Amino acid sequence: MAVGRVLEAVVCALAILVVAIEGLSINTNDKNPIVDEGQRNPTISWKKKVGDNLMFVFLDGNLVGDLEGRAEVHLGGNLDIQKTVRTDSAEYRCEGIEGTQVGEAVVNLVVRVAPVKVEISVPSSAQIGGSVTFTCSAPQAYPSPTYTWHRNGVPFPTVPGNNPSFKNVSYTMDSAAGTLTLKEIRSTDSADYMCEAKNGAGSAKSSSVHMEAYKVNSGAIAAAVIIVLLILVLLALGLFYAYKKGYLKDKLPKISKKKKTAATPASTLYEQADDDEGDFRHKPSFNV
Repeated sequence: MAVGRVLEAVVCALAILVVAIEGLSINTNDKNPIVDEGQRNPTISWKKKVGDNLMFVFLDGNLVGDLEGRAEVHLGGNLDIQKTVRTDSAEYRCEGIEGTQVGEAVVNLVVRVAPVKVEISVPSSAQIGGSVTFTCSAPQAYPSPTYTWHRNGVPFPTVPGNNPSFKNVSYTMDSAAGTLTLKEIRSTDSADYMCEAKNGAGSAKSSSVHMEAYKVNSGAIAAAVIIVLLILVLLALGLFYAYKKGYLKDKLPKISKKKKTAATPASTLYEQADDDEGDFRHKPSFNV
C-alpha cells in the first residue's frame, strides 16, 4: 500500500472518529497528502502542536503525553481520542516514514464545550422613565456562545420592531456580549426575564428573574419635604417664644459664682524708734 494512501486513510479515520463524539468539530488543511510509493507498513507517529510546542502523543507504538490512558491507536494508525477535554484542541500531525520517504497530514481539532451554567444579573426593580442594563454570561462555554434574552418566555428580536410584542419597547441587545439595555422603562416592562446561551455544541438557559417597574411620586416627595420644614420652623419659634417669656429660665443650669479675695501675707515690720530711744522696736502686723 502506498504511504500516501495510508496517511490519507488515517486522516479520514481520525475525522470520522472525532466527529462522532458529541461536542467536537474538526478541520484539516491537508486533505490530500501526497508521498512516494514504498513499503506497505510505514512507521506511524502522531504529534500534537500547541502554540510553538510540538510534542509526540504516539511514538514507537505507544501513547505518550496527555493522551496516555484515554486514547487508542488502532490497526493502520487510526487515532481515537476518548473523553475529550478542551485542552485537546490543537493541531495534530500524522507522520508516516518508510525508509527515506516521509509523509505528513495535518488535522486541526477544536473541542467545543456546550453552555452548562448561565449566569444573569437583573435588578428586582427599575424606575419608570429611566434605563437599566441586564448582563448574561456562560464562562465555561467554548467557543463563546451567542446570547438571547427572553421576556415572559418570548425572545427579544435581534432587530427591534420585528415582533409586535416588542413594538413599544425601546432596547438594545448585544448577542455577543450578552447585554440587554432597556431604555425609557414603562410599566409594561414589569416582567420575568431569562437569558439563553447557545453555541455549536449546545445551549442552556438561565433561571428567570422578575423585575418590577415603579413610578416615583414627585408630588408626594415635595409635600413631605415641605411638611418637615414647617415642623422645624414651628419648633424653633416655639423654643424662642418660651425663652423670651422666661419659661425656660428655671430649666437652664445655674452657674455658681464665688467671690475671690486676696490675702495679704503676714509681715513683720521693723521701725526705727525715735532718736532718743536709741534702739529698734519690733511691731508685728497682719492685714486681713
